[in-house]
Amino acid sequence: MASMNQTSLKIRNQYAIIDAVIRNEQLSRSALSKELNLSKPTISTNVDKLIEMGILLEQGFGNTTMGKKPIMLSLNSNYRLVMVVDFNQTIPMMYISDLSQRIIAQRKIENVELIRNCVIEFVEDACVSVKSIASIVISMPGFIDEKSYQRLVNPQFCQFDSATIKADLSEIFSAPIRVENDINLAAIGEQHSGFKGSSDNLLYLSIGLGVGSGLILNGLLYEGSRRAAGEIGYQSVVNFNGDVVQLEKYISIPSVVKRFAEKATCENDNWMTAYGITKVEQVDYSILMQAVKDNDPVALEIFKEIAWILGTVVFNMAVVLDLDYIVLGGEMSRIDYPLLKEIQTQMDSQSEFKIRIEASKLSNACVEGALHVGVDDVISTLI
Repeated sequence: MASMNQTSLKIRNQYAIIDAVIRNEQLSRSALSKELNLSKPTISTNVDKLIEMGILLEQGFGNTTMGKKPIMLSLNSNYRLVMVVDFNQTIPMMYISDLSQRIIAQRKIENVELIRNCVIEFVEDACVSVKSIASIVISMPGFIDEKSYQRLVNPQFCQFDSATIKADLSEIFSAPIRVENDINLAAIGEQHSGFKGSSDNLLYLSIGLGVGSGLILNGLLYEGSRRAAGEIGYQSVVNFNGDVVQLEKYISIPSVVKRFAEKATCENDNWMTAYGITKVEQVDYSILMQAVKDNDPVALEIFKEIAWILGTVVFNMAVVLDLDYIVLGGEMSRIDYPLLKEIQTQMDSQSEFKIRIEASKLSNACVEGALHVGVDDVISTLI
């Protein structure tokens, strides 16, 4: 029993050392001793073992005002690799990164039905050994059942079969494969890479082809009892006309484009006439974006309503969960309209305390989150 306890303590100390080195990028043995409140002999013994295993590297000397310069320790980022397969975007993508979340290779998936061949070719072209990939994270829209890896998802996202894709990749890799909700991964990405841990309580809200959210509570992703937390798109809201509508069906991009096209055509909108648009079928998202940019009154009224609806939704979420930040992502967050400003104004008028709404800080929060999850999985199995 004593031997088992000593082994467990040794493993815990080594995990703590690795975690501290990753968080600080570089640390000396002395700094590790102070940060972890461990004796210098304990630090030295465990660090030497981690160096012997190839997990830590000695790289250069640190600065000091007196005495011998300390040798700095860093993570061997190439010790293992992580793969992310992302179905969050219109075109599926594959990424390979090192343990510093530095992407070393990426490629489009041209044919999902032949994903096994695509992945094999990708790995070979990247000059990466299959055995070096220690974690694979698949990002998918929709609620993902933990046991079957099947998804419950809106019809517009049903073209990808997560269970089949996982099975195909399992034939190639011995590494563990996770299938995760894309918006949950984006929330993790924003917390760790966007806000860099400065907020432990935030809601990531994505508005694009669909509407979804991811919740970070007390520094951790909150998934709920069925892994379905954050399915905010099913929420009922009231529009300007007083009608009760489902959030996703009313403010997702396809719904907004259709509503704008029908209203502008019906009202003989001058902007539409000037651009020679006479039919509903001629209007797509790019047309709507241009209408907003040109201050078309019909388009502006639609987005004023969207801001009002979202202001109510996120205010209620923020108050109930006591959130610090609301992070807006997805295609809708990049529109040329003061969406954030209007939502912030509405929240400020109702709240007794400050709740901030900000645009996503990352170009692809989902991939950033997937990389973080994958690296975390690898680190937890290194020893």
